[in-house]
Amino acid sequence: MATRLFSSVILLLILMIAQTSMAQETSDSISVINAARGRFEHKNATIDLKELLHLTQKNPEAYNQINKAIKQRNGGIITGAIGGGMIGFTLGSAVGSGEPMWWLAGVGAGFFGIASVLSSESNKKVYRGVAIYNAGLNDPKTPGKSPVILGMTSTGLGISWRF
Repeated sequence: MATRLFSSVILLLILMIAQTSMAQETSDSISVINAARGRFEHKNATIDLKELLHLTQKNPEAYNQINKAIKQRNGGIITGAIGGGMIGFTLGSAVGSGEPMWWLAGVGAGFFGIASVLSSESNKKVYRGVAIYNAGLNDPKTPGKSPVILGMTSTGLGISWRF
């Protein structure tokens, strides 16, 4: 009787250690650190937007979202630079001895507004793409359909079997 109890305790400890060691593996999921700056985390390493695009090639829907986000981001950067140049030129003319063209500053502000909308939409597409990628992962260490569960219960340590 004592040897059977001892072997049961040893088996239980082995199962607990195996479950704990599986929990220490790094996840294949991607987390967003800062979408506006293009910083993400994958397997405890910081990656940029180009690496994110490369990682999402396995999931076409996520890849398309990230690719659209990159195009919108680049369009927003170009549009913002044009708007900033127009505003800067007008302010430079106002400070200098020249006659400022205030309508040019207004057009520049319009370009700047368009750039901020493009940037915001780009960030939304990045978050959506990462969420689609993470939802599509088939992570073996999260056995959502495992019939055996080892863990703490209200009466102590226990094993439950779902079927």
